[in-house]
Amino acid sequence: MTERFSDPPTGTPVVDQGGFGIVPWGAASNFEDKTAKWIWTSPNARFSAAVGTYDFAAQYKIMSTTPVTATLHILVDNDADVFLNGSKVGSASLGFSAQDYARIPMTLVWGVNDIVLHCTNTGVGPAGVCASLIDDASKTPLLHTEGSRWVYNKVQ
Repeated sequence: MTERFSDPPTGTPVVDQGGFGIVPWGAASNFEDKTAKWIWTSPNARFSAAVGTYDFAAQYKIMSTTPVTATLHILVDNDADVFLNGSKVGSASLGFSAQDYARIPMTLVWGVNDIVLHCTNTGVGPAGVCASLIDDASKTPLLHTEGSRWVYNKVQ
């Protein structure tokens, strides 16, 4: 049995940039969760955002002692390292303009699981991240990027 969400971690609430398929990123036609939102730290980041690195964080609570295997589907402008409970589990770059994008396997364990997307906008221009954590067994989204469950912190 899984619990859908835990309390959000400490940080500043993210800003929704728009739904999957929004300009300028378009739609990777095979992205698993079309309900995920593009997020970033400021309004209109989909048009222009400063160079910078931010940690986007959410939590997901597992109420069962049986681990849950899932896959994080992620599109990012420009780069991201993905962490689960403090350990790096994968990386992603771009993907929004291609038919293929990063899929990062994860094993969620009993209790609160911390998911951090360590994202960098490498040049002045659009910035955003769109991700969905999909349960491998049921193929349903457990958690996806959107304004109410994710926060960010600027990396110094």
